[in-house]
Parts: sequence; C-alpha cells; structure tokens
Amino acid sequence: MTPLTLNSKNCYKEITSATEGESLFSRKTRALNHQLFCRFCFSLSRRVDRMEHSIGSIVSKIDAVLVKLEAMEKAKLKRRETMARLLDSIADVSRQQE
Repeated sequence: MTPLTLNSKNCYKEITSATEGESLFSRKTRALNHQLFCRFCFSLSRRVDRMEHSIGSIVSKIDAVLVKLEAMEKAKLKRRETMARLLDSIADVSRQQE
C-alpha cells in the first residue's frame, strides 16, 4: 500500500496505482476516502486560520484597552500628586498665618 500524502498534487494518482491483490473498486474507494480526507483537512485548516485571525483581533483590542487603562492610571496618579501638592501648599500657608 502506498503512503498517503496530503501535500502531493498527484495524490490521486499515487493512491489509484495498482497494488498487489487489490481490486479497482478497492482502489477507487481508497482514493475517494483520501480525497474526502484531503478536503476535510483543507477545510479544517481554513477554519483554524479564521479562528487565529479572530483571536488576533480580539487580542489586539484587549491590548488597546490595557493601554488606555494604563494611561488613565497614570493620569489618576498625576492628579493625586497635584492635589497633594495643592493641599500641602494650603497647609503651609495656614501654618504661616498662625
């Protein structure tokens, strides 16, 4: 029996070649099964590619959200530092007036 190869363009020819003691019906059945398997693998490969593309899009959107959250956190810390400086300066002015 010849080995099955998925990337061979003449895989049908390889499969339908005569082997000892094998009928024409058996060779055609094996060729059909292999052809269906090749189609299944191709279809499965396309589906995996689409899923990878979709997942890549989702990951890039999550990354964008994380960048925005980091920017918001930095702005929050900056406001907090500014507010602390303002409160410290107000406290210094009130101490000086006493």
